[in-house]
Amino acid sequence: MVTCPHVYPTSRHRLCQWHIQQNAISHFGKLKGDRPFQNLFNKCLNSCYNEDEFEDTWRKMLKDYGLEGHSWFKRLYKHRVKWSNALNNEYFSAGILSSQRSESTNHAIGFQASKTTSVTAFFGIFETTLKIWRSEEEQKEFNGIRSTPTSVYPLTDLLLHASQVYTVELFRIFEREFTLAMGTRATILPVDDPLLVYRVEPAVSEEGPHHVTYDCSNQLIECTCRKLQVIGMFCSHIIRVFHMNSVGEIPSRYILCR
Repeated sequence: MVTCPHVYPTSRHRLCQWHIQQNAISHFGKLKGDRPFQNLFNKCLNSCYNEDEFEDTWRKMLKDYGLEGHSWFKRLYKHRVKWSNALNNEYFSAGILSSQRSESTNHAIGFQASKTTSVTAFFGIFETTLKIWRSEEEQKEFNGIRSTPTSVYPLTDLLLHASQVYTVELFRIFEREFTLAMGTRATILPVDDPLLVYRVEPAVSEEGPHHVTYDCSNQLIECTCRKLQVIGMFCSHIIRVFHMNSVGEIPSRYILCR
């Protein structure tokens, strides 16, 4: 995503995480084969949920592996707001963390074209490629309208509604989160507020708990993991709270336009 403050005032420039990971390997040195170190580095990239957790994890990584004076890690930290998910969870990105979309487009056309291809020939290749993409999209659209996705769970209430409003690909994402939700514990917290606040945590996992705030009268819901704001899809924590409150349909405000 490229910053353009006048046209896209809420946009944010992000660096491709795939390229960061590939570049990082050349700077790991002896730590290249150290799995715990790589887990800490990857957590800083995309698995921290807030800035405090990111800072704690980054300091631990530098201290445990003696990297406080490493120039490359200093330079990477300076630009942390451009690559760490924890510092970008207020911005919608549909879960895109790399530039793979443009690279896939380049590949789709590049395997037929070269530096010597004329503009006329390139336009013909590009037009043919677009026709193929649109044909495939129309076929998927037709299949989505004429059929209902299958599931290992009975398609009732919330899951049934998800199968009706989402494409097959998005339904699979929702189904995975639904599966994770069934393995969580939720406890309602006593708060002096008309809103309901739940503590949701996985039954067996190293992941910590998250807090879900639910306004049942207006069907507004928010989770501290921020997946809904960033990706536009419900996390397992929210689905768990919906299940506890017998919510049978996805609120319309959370069904994004395609």
